[in-house]
Amino acid sequence: MNVVNVTTFQTDNYLSVFLFYYVIISIGDEMGKRVCARAIIFDNDNIVLMFRRRKKEDGKYMEYYSLPGGGQEANETLYDTAIREVYEEFNLKVIVRGYVGMVEDDKTIQHFYHCEKLSGDIKLNGEEKDRNCKENYYEPLEIPIDRIPHINLMFQDMIEKAFQNEYLDN
Repeated sequence: MNVVNVTTFQTDNYLSVFLFYYVIISIGDEMGKRVCARAIIFDNDNIVLMFRRRKKEDGKYMEYYSLPGGGQEANETLYDTAIREVYEEFNLKVIVRGYVGMVEDDKTIQHFYHCEKLSGDIKLNGEEKDRNCKENYYEPLEIPIDRIPHINLMFQDMIEKAFQNEYLDN
């Protein structure tokens, strides 16, 4: 089970939001769901994405784009997870501008953060670099924002919220 640092807020509203957030993480972890953080990074008129090509069991290839991110480690905040994953996958240092929201499915609970690039040049890094091959291809890219509706990319609603700077308390 992930350890979450408990912070006490002064007002009832913030306390309610925190308790809701804490319960979702705890329940999700106990249910065996992977808790993840994803980063939405705009750089001028582009968005930072990972292009993926994977060979499926039937031998056909599936192509799609994904946001930087990955699983939360023990004793790590989701905020820190987003920052770490961007550096590990893309070689970029970022700061978090705001929390955009959460999406839960049968296997994962994913939290989305709008991040701002501080430094670094985009290049494949970490586990993705080690696993990169013809059957499991990774390529970090900057894609023009106006292409987003025309590519295979999940969570476009979260991207729109980040683009509009629509943040939630977390």
